[in-house]
Amino acid sequence: RKWEWRNDGEEEDAMMYVVMPIEDNLKSKDVEFKLTPTRLTLGLKGEAPTVDDEFWGGLKVVVEDSGWQIERDEKMGRSIVVSLKKAKTWDEWSYLLKSMDTPADTAITQK
Repeated sequence: RKWEWRNDGEEEDAMMYVVMPIEDNLKSKDVEFKLTPTRLTLGLKGEAPTVDDEFWGGLKVVVEDSGWQIERDEKMGRSIVVSLKKAKTWDEWSYLLKSMDTPADTAITQK
């Protein structure tokens, strides 16, 4: 499953969003969601999680002020939208998940 994350860019808005499109027949009971201050797991029951990783750079979210709902996203259609509240408003998140921060391929290839 594809998904994307959005960091609003509003410095005073400490929210980030994960958007994962789903089919029209899926309901909230079909969603697997687990959140800790340092890790997000998101997917559908009976499938391998779509997202299952620690947050990037040791950064944290406030679990009590975060959550999810099913709504219609302008770009991706009917989706699970996860709202994540940054633990520190001014922290800059270059990536959402640790696995997204992969070093560039600097291998030299022969011509």
